[in-house]
Amino acid sequence: AAAASPQLALLVNNTANWQPGFLEARKAVRQGVLGEVRSVSCVFAAPLGWLFEGADHVRWSRSEGSMRGNGFGWGQLSHTFAWVFGVTGLTPATVFAAAVHSESTGADIHDA
Repeated sequence: AAAASPQLALLVNNTANWQPGFLEARKAVRQGVLGEVRSVSCVFAAPLGWLFEGADHVRWSRSEGSMRGNGFGWGQLSHTFAWVFGVTGLTPATVFAAAVHSESTGADIHDA
């Protein structure tokens, strides 16, 4: 019975979702100012090679315990997805992903 209605929550800190630019974009999209949203192309890029490939930052680059991965996608894409879905209100019908992993740490350093 407990499994049928779990009392769990996953919280992700995406503070960019409440910045003025996000709120203005969401309002414009939801009010139809930009017309119907038929597709979304979004890029999030940051010079974080030093973090995900650096030996001094293994907490950011290596999986531990039951973790399934670590790196750019795991740490950054949640922010991108939250912004896109928060602005558009869309739910993806299909998804595709590819990643390039660091030879030194195994962290994903490029995602598409």
